[in-house]
Amino acid sequence: MVMTDTVWTPRLPGRSQVLRELLGQGRSREVIALAGQVMARGTDPEEKAVASTQELAAYFNIGQAGSAKCRASQEQAHELARVVGSPTALGHFHALAAGLASARGSADEALAHLLDSQRHLNAEQDGDVTTVTEVALYDLATTQGNLGLGDNAMASLRRLVGLSGRSRAWLAPRLDAALALDHIGDTRGAVEALDEVVRQGRTHQAADSGGLQHWDAVSYAYASARLMVLDTERDTDFDSGFETGRGVDPRQLWHAADDAIAPAFALLIRACVAIAAHRPVQALAFLDRIGADCPLPPAELLRVRSLALSASGDSAGAVELERESFRIQSQRMYQLQRLMLTQPASQATDGWELSTYVREALTDPLTGLPNRRHLERRLSELTTEGRTTAALAVLDLDGFKQVNTVHGHIAGDRVLARIAAILADTLRTGDFVARYGGDEFVLLLPETSQTEARAIGRRINAAIASADWHTIAPRTPIGASIGWTRLGDHSTPEAAIQAADQAMYAVKR
Repeated sequence: MVMTDTVWTPRLPGRSQVLRELLGQGRSREVIALAGQVMARGTDPEEKAVASTQELAAYFNIGQAGSAKCRASQEQAHELARVVGSPTALGHFHALAAGLASARGSADEALAHLLDSQRHLNAEQDGDVTTVTEVALYDLATTQGNLGLGDNAMASLRRLVGLSGRSRAWLAPRLDAALALDHIGDTRGAVEALDEVVRQGRTHQAADSGGLQHWDAVSYAYASARLMVLDTERDTDFDSGFETGRGVDPRQLWHAADDAIAPAFALLIRACVAIAAHRPVQALAFLDRIGADCPLPPAELLRVRSLALSASGDSAGAVELERESFRIQSQRMYQLQRLMLTQPASQATDGWELSTYVREALTDPLTGLPNRRHLERRLSELTTEGRTTAALAVLDLDGFKQVNTVHGHIAGDRVLARIAAILADTLRTGDFVARYGGDEFVLLLPETSQTEARAIGRRINAAIASADWHTIAPRTPIGASIGWTRLGDHSTPEAAIQAADQAMYAVKR
């Protein structure tokens, strides 16, 4: 679930080695600052390319996958990977881009990037493998685990062991693979796999005089906490909340980190301990404190909540959430299989990349936002799943026609690009925004009340009002009118968009 390696820190070129070590310590914001310096002042293309991937991992860790800065960094990382041109550089970029796309809610794009990563790294000849290749393979395994593809993650780890001759803890992908089994109903298999994570954690903690580093320790702790809930035959001290026989006290492994993942893991650990101690109400309270920017997989958050509801006696609610977790896991596998079947036969020889195809088909080329086709697919997914507690809005720019008339269409294009960046930077992780056409944008905010939606709308208006429009269109004020509705209040997605459009015109008047 964590996009970084841990105890294992092979030597990387230049200062990118320092970045990797900082990631392993959970110091993601420091990574972003230092990576910028490396890419601005460095001269070694490989060092800059590796630094750019570490920056992408850091953005994921702090829950800012959807920010304008992260999107710009992703474009820069792709260009640096192209400059290096090796299968490792390209495979490494796509592994990180897959995780970011998933965090933004773009499942198809995430899996497309994942396939590109696997294709590039599989093309790397064993004799050409370097420590950078090993790091890329580890990050691929981590992303596969984060996407719920446990078998793929373990296959990548096995290849890594074969290429490097090393066998390390590598607990994060192992943990994700174990949880993926639980998400599809294989509780016995999940218990065995979680037990192996705990065993590996204990072994490597004892072997290393400095103990486990940050993310291995977090994965070790969470595996122990999850076992408390799933394996009822364990000897567990519920008063203190940890195993007395063969586990670890999770409370000893709660580390501070400057990201959005560690606090979420701490709350999940507390929730699992509370469930095991027959305190489901307390467990649900811990789960309610996990923020919307949490980049952990939704399937795991749903599964733990279902376990808490089951412990509280709400069997119907527990079953509903368990089915949703299973649906997410199954849909990922279906999407991956579908994408694999639709790859052109010539892709291996003509430089074609599946992620490029998906992005171009579903992305507006001017703003980089999802396009109308992508919006329609997203709305269809939500309504098919019955997830209609989403706020939907149509946003129309005020003053845009005057920009085109007075300053020309090039200035108008720059305004649209700036608005897209503002929206991407203002909305929360998991929210969706698409360019609908012209100067109209559609916002889709899952699990959001109208009160929350309007507060976000006010933030968007404030951000637009405070932007520097003078350099693009002097003496031409830019604003926005936003009309909101609730997706579930309408019979079809089209009807919801029409209602939001009418609400927008009411605001404009």
